[in-house]
Amino acid sequence: MAKKNINLHTIRENISANRHRTNRVRDTYEMAQRNKFGETNFMPLFLEAEMLGRMRFGSL
Repeated sequence: MAKKNINLHTIRENISANRHRTNRVRDTYEMAQRNKFGETNFMPLFLEAEMLGRMRFGSL
């Protein structure tokens, strides 16, 4: 039972770390994509797919 709890904790930590990394990638991309009105352009599908992959599998 104790071992299962440790594994769940590790998985939860990994998910959290991946979420932070994904947010950092998204923030950097959005800052680069602001137009003259300060709005963010739509994200290209390939980048969206890459970030989903990072969330699901960790670093690709």
